[in-house]
Amino acid sequence: MQYGPRAAAMAAYLWHGQFLSRDRAAAALGEMFGCAPSPGAIAAMAAKVAGIIAPAIDAIVKALIAPDVAHFDETGFRVAGKLAWVHSASSGKFVLVTVHARRGRQGMDAAGVLPSFAGIACHDAWAPYDGYDGVAGHALCGAHLLRELTAVTETGTADDVIWARQAIDALLELKQAAAARAAGRDAIDAEVLEKHGRWFRDAADAGIVLNVARRSKLQRKRHALATRMAARADDYLRFAYDLRVPAENNEAEQVIRMSKLRIKVSGCMRSMAGSETFCAIRSYLATATRHGIGWLDALTRAARGHPLGPRHHVAVAPARQLRSRAALTAPPVTVAACHHVQRAPSWACSITRPAPSDSKNSPKPCGHWNASGPAGPSMSFPAPYSPNSP
Repeated sequence: MQYGPRAAAMAAYLWHGQFLSRDRAAAALGEMFGCAPSPGAIAAMAAKVAGIIAPAIDAIVKALIAPDVAHFDETGFRVAGKLAWVHSASSGKFVLVTVHARRGRQGMDAAGVLPSFAGIACHDAWAPYDGYDGVAGHALCGAHLLRELTAVTETGTADDVIWARQAIDALLELKQAAAARAAGRDAIDAEVLEKHGRWFRDAADAGIVLNVARRSKLQRKRHALATRMAARADDYLRFAYDLRVPAENNEAEQVIRMSKLRIKVSGCMRSMAGSETFCAIRSYLATATRHGIGWLDALTRAARGHPLGPRHHVAVAPARQLRSRAALTAPPVTVAACHHVQRAPSWACSITRPAPSDSKNSPKPCGHWNASGPAGPSMSFPAPYSPNSP
């Protein structure tokens, strides 16, 4: 039996969008359409969709190289009973999720963003991030640091509690002062910045002195923390000196959390190829969400061979196996292409269905991604997905 693009889109949506297991996704499709595909058929449909959206993923990588600030993170991901690593990069309306067998530099290079990124990289204190010298600067996550300092207040001596609380107070005061960005100001008051920056550095120096003996495991951890705070004070406080930079790396953690949720709901992936399919579809869906595009609509367009993406990337090769007879006979639509107008590509396709010859109404626009910029030459494609289309 051959399944059409809507069935393929729904299979990818249920499996990699809503994290149903393949068996449950097959059962759900059977309830909805009266014919349940096998788990193998669902895997094949998801793999085809991932192949079709490859140009969109390439464009996401290029878009993430351009911003002034981007967020990066990584987390463990079980694949075929072994530990692999999911890496994320995100900024503005673009999200990239990749998987690799290694956590460090090899996995980051394979993602394709950090080797060419020239902005400010927001991340945790994982050492391999610091090896990218081409970035304009590093911004270390304040949320991670606050958790570590809170642990010191709970497990340290009375003197340790004093320096840890001083560092916490300094960070929170600077974070509150950084709200000046929302008030329309472009910098924190110099006196406030100097005062709390000095408190932070003095707290780090006190932590080093109090734990220099490093007799116990906890004392060694406190010494390492204070030493890192002193050495990386500029990176921890970068959000206070440059208001474009957030105080935490929460955005990256929210992106990466979905892979953990997938493991909790449906268990580990069975192969690296399946994991790559999952990450490609998650990147595509997360980016679609940030552009205000529904998941099912985005996946149906992809299954029909026309994934959402930069206008000059809309014209991808159609996937013949996934196109239904209705898609082949649907009236064409006009897609206006455009050139770049900013550093990052403009993700959009200005799509209109031609009105019947006897109609007095103007063409109705379909969904698009952040349309902007001058129009270029037009190209014809089969009609995009619509709930009312045949």
